[in-house]
Amino acid sequence: MQMGILRSAMLALAFVAPGLAAQTATDNQRTLAANTTIELETIDAVSSRTSKTGDFFKLKVRTDVLGADGAVLIPSGTPAVGQVVHAARSGGGGKGGELILAARYVELPQGQVKLRSGFGAAGKARVGATLATSVVIGPFAMLIKGKDLELPAATPLSARLAQDTSFAPP
Repeated sequence: MQMGILRSAMLALAFVAPGLAAQTATDNQRTLAANTTIELETIDAVSSRTSKTGDFFKLKVRTDVLGADGAVLIPSGTPAVGQVVHAARSGGGGKGGELILAARYVELPQGQVKLRSGFGAAGKARVGATLATSVVIGPFAMLIKGKDLELPAATPLSARLAQDTSFAPP
């Protein structure tokens, strides 16, 4: 009889204990809210001359991202990935290069965490110089080319978390 009670108590504890452990871990989890700003920087140089739409490029977290309690949840140096949304080389007639980039995700131990962002810029156009020159030298002025846009390595960029993200306790 005593052995039966002991066995029942052990079985009950086996079913309750995992639930208690999960509840404790959940209570200690930290969460970063969606739209939390993440400061990034480029690792690779990205150029309108060499990049193509759809290309991926490397980023890293530039500054620690802290939780509400001051704990570091995303340390600086954490890898992230960006993507070229649109790239166009500079062209004749003074057309400048174009580059639109997006930060896609940051690599965390729990997996990829999606980011929201959009960065766009255009290289220097020389359309005015082309038009002025065309008066003097005629149609050869259309050979004047605009400038490509290049973001060198270590260019700072900002993105935001796309969703609430939970972190297990240390």
